[in-house]
Amino acid sequence: MMEIDKDLKRKLSEEYTKDFLELRIIVNKFDPLGLIRGGAPENEHDNVTQKLIRCLYDHKLENVRDLLIDCYDEYGFNGRDIKEEFLNSFNKKIEDTYNLIENWYLNKYKNRTLANGKR
Repeated sequence: MMEIDKDLKRKLSEEYTKDFLELRIIVNKFDPLGLIRGGAPENEHDNVTQKLIRCLYDHKLENVRDLLIDCYDEYGFNGRDIKEEFLNSFNKKIEDTYNLIENWYLNKYKNRTLANGKR
């Protein structure tokens, strides 16, 4: 098994940390159930952020909406069973957060895509 160069390993670790912290800001703004606004620590949604970063590193942007909806299960609520009166605001919150994540993703990977000759 090939060992990863220590400098490369450090660089990858730094990149992951930077990406994680940037995505944490988006997830904390999303703030399922308003826990952050209610005084919870900033790492309250780190499990969701970890799932999100794994999804994006696997280039599965199409799974992000489902991840955002399904993350409510972790807090004891079914994101697929929203009362009609809250459905529009819920969907807007999901879509607004998805758009922030999509912009983050596209900005992260656009330089690599352009370097590979793709648009």
